[in-house]
Amino acid sequence: MFDYIAAWIGQHDGWISVSLIPLQTKGPSIVPNFVAAAVTFLAAFFSFWLTLRRDIISRKHEADARVSARELESENRRQERLKAGAAEALSGFFKLQQWVEVLGAIKQHIDAQYADKDVGIIRETDPFLVIGPTAGKLVEPDRLFPAEFSFLLTADNSKILSAIGLLERRAVNSSHLFTLYSTEREALNRWQSNLPGYERTLDGPLATEKIPAQFVSEFNFRGAQLNRLIVGLIEHLDEDFQNAVKTTQQFLDAAHTFYAPHFPKIEAMS
Repeated sequence: MFDYIAAWIGQHDGWISVSLIPLQTKGPSIVPNFVAAAVTFLAAFFSFWLTLRRDIISRKHEADARVSARELESENRRQERLKAGAAEALSGFFKLQQWVEVLGAIKQHIDAQYADKDVGIIRETDPFLVIGPTAGKLVEPDRLFPAEFSFLLTADNSKILSAIGLLERRAVNSSHLFTLYSTEREALNRWQSNLPGYERTLDGPLATEKIPAQFVSEFNFRGAQLNRLIVGLIEHLDEDFQNAVKTTQQFLDAAHTFYAPHFPKIEAMS
C-alpha cells in the first residue's frame, strides 16, 4: 500500500502544482492522512495568497494609473491657466509700451527743436518761442486691468507694481500737459496771425516776430502761461521716459519668469 506526502508546492502560469512522493507503509497509520491534510491546507493557502497578491498588484496598478491621469489633467489645467495669464500679461505689456512711445514722442519733439545751438539762450528764458505744437495726436492706451498684472501680486514684485502705477500717472500727466500746450500754442499762433500789423520772419529754427505795441502785454501773458506748461513737462521728462523703459522691462522679465514657457523673452523698446 502506498501513501503520499508532499515534496513541494509550486506555481506556473497561475496554476498550483503539488508534487507528491509515494511512501510504502506496512500497516495502518494516521501519518499519511495527517500529511495529506496538511498538504491540502498548504496548497489552498498558497493559492489564496497568490490570488490575493495578484489582486493587490492589479489594484495598485489601477490606482497608480488613476493618480497619473489626475496629475496629468491637473498639469494640463495649470498650463492652460498659465497660457491665459501670459496672454493677459502680453496685453499689459502692449499698454506699457504705448506709454513709453507717448513719452518718447514728446521727448523727440522737444529734443528736435532744442537741437539747434542757436536756441540755447531762448530755450532757458522763453522755451515757448522754440517749441511749437505737435503735428499729430498722442494716442493714449487704457490703464492696465488687474488680470494683466495679477502675477505681480507677490512680495518680490510689489516694487514693480508700484512702479507701474507711477509710470501710468506720470505718463498721463505728461500727455495731458503736452496736449494742452500744443492746443494753447496753436491758439497763440492763430491769435498772432490775426493781429493788425503783425509780422513774422523765419531764420532757421528761430522766428523774429513784430507784435503791435498794444498787444505786447497779452502776448507776454500768453507766453508766460505756455512757459509754465512746457517747463513743468520738460523738468521730469527725461527721468519719466527712462523710468518707463526700465519699468516695462522689469514687467517683461517678471512675466517671462512667471509664465515660462508661454511668455517669450522680450526687450522693451526705448
